[in-house]
Amino acid sequence: MSPGLENDSEIRVLPDMGSDHRPTLITIRQNGIPPRQQRSRWNFKKANWEGFRATSEREFRNISWEDDIDGLEETFNSTILKSSQLHIPKDSHQKYKPFWNEEIEAAVSCRRQARIELEACPTIARKKLQQSNSSGEESHCHCKKKP
Repeated sequence: MSPGLENDSEIRVLPDMGSDHRPTLITIRQNGIPPRQQRSRWNFKKANWEGFRATSEREFRNISWEDDIDGLEETFNSTILKSSQLHIPKDSHQKYKPFWNEEIEAAVSCRRQARIELEACPTIARKKLQQSNSSGEESHCHCKKKP
């Protein structure tokens, strides 16, 4: 941490979030910094492709092909964007994990418990934590390979 930020910051180690490492939250108190907005993403699986095609084709018929190449590019891009906004929904949840299941959840829970025991008594619980970590990795790899 930079010495200039030391008095205006707070560092906290957070609870386990399912990783082999504990997350660290660093809060820097400064005025005038806007909060980060979550970006939305196009959800192509829920798109109305027939509507997209119809809107795009209707708009493309109205293009003046006499424009210069830069004008045509701008018109083309705005037509695609307009059709997309009308017919392709946006989602903002990017934390979706299609591979997550009960087996992985159980392995993560076991590892969390082993970490608690490790922090209470490091020498006895270290082996249990290592076994739990390798079990979780095997479950994760095995599960991702399933079709």
